[in-house]
Amino acid sequence: MGPIPISFHPFRQCGYGLVTDTHKKLINHEAKSVAFVCSLLLTLAVGILRIFGFLARAALLVPVLMIALWSIGLILFSWRYQE
Repeated sequence: MGPIPISFHPFRQCGYGLVTDTHKKLINHEAKSVAFVCSLLLTLAVGILRIFGFLARAALLVPVLMIALWSIGLILFSWRYQE
């Protein structure tokens, strides 16, 4: 191999990095969309239950559950797009 293939090696690595970053962005985007929909439904359910007098302090659980749902979405979509 001469100097030409060695000189193109950094460009090939940069292209691979862009594909990997795009792949990770796709997984993160889908995980956030799942967390958004689930937290929307969770917040709606907690609001309805609070109207009827149940779960008086459940508003503190919503942010914690949002982070948990995002983590679950990351796990599920990373399994889905595993190469």
